Amino acid sequence: MRGASLPARRRKRAISPRQCEAYVQANPFRFRIKRDEASNRHLAFLEGRKPPRYLGLILGEVVHDFRCALDHTAWQLAIQESGLEAVSKAKVRRKIQFPIGRTEPAFRNHDALPYFSEAAVETMAGFQPYHNVGSRLVNPLLVIQHMSNADKHQVLTPSMGQFSLDQLSGGATEQLSSDAIEVLAEPDTVVDTSKAFLAIKASPEAQIQIQEQYVQVCFWTDATGAPDFILAERIEPSCLQVADVLEACAVFFPAVDWSSRRRELAGTRSALIGDPKTRASVAALWQQQTAAKPRAGGLAGR
Repeated sequence: MRGASLPARRRKRAISPRQCEAYVQANPFRFRIKRDEASNRHLAFLEGRKPPRYLGLILGEVVHDFRCALDHTAWQLAIQESGLEAVSKAKVRRKIQFPIGRTEPAFRNHDALPYFSEAAVETMAGFQPYHNVGSRLVNPLLVIQHMSNADKHQVLTPSMGQFSLDQLSGGATEQLSSDAIEVLAEPDTVVDTSKAFLAIKASPEAQIQIQEQYVQVCFWTDATGAPDFILAERIEPSCLQVADVLEACAVFFPAVDWSSRRRELAGTRSALIGDPKTRASVAALWQQQTAAKPRAGGLAGR
């Protein structure tokens, strides 16, 4: 169980939306206004660079670590209940993973469940996505499952996040009425940068400006059963959800007292560092090796 938590613990320290924030701050989306004489309107186009794909690689590594932490836990639970010999068989080994079900029947019929104790199954059931049916909440385990499966075959593609027309601000050299602005883009859709998303009725001489927008980096997913976007800021709560699962499952494993082992290792380290003979022999060996094998392009002994 101690090993199962390592990937999640590493991600808890390393994961941060800072890479996404840095890109957004350096690459805001801007708006280009173009006069369309045919319709006698000013058209607004969205301009901006797509996020680099390396952000998708980072997310893929994060999601992989989450999934590994869950599956390591499932493996240890199966060993405890069914025994190492039973679960190590090829046909069984492929079935052992942390079950994640969008619906309760999908969870209850998962191939891995017969190898867990009844108490462990009920504990895992408490975190399942089917508890969120009918709500606007997106279960983190469902997002992890979907993105983990997608990451096996393709790079998770980052894109720029949504913005609301209510957030737009700007100005014009003449007074504009509320009915002078027409929204051309459909709600809740990805804006095509080659097509105008706003049309503004104004005189040909009018100067119109829309302030640039800092929109978030997001990743597309259909984990909810419909197209949705997962913002980078929502990945860290997934880490906390995995940590909750590991903590809940920890009760099924006997407590291990590591204090004696720590004292033993600390004593060994102190003995090695404090022994003058050890220090002298290590220094002599280092000098001998570096003097005998000069580095390519360098000086002997460096």
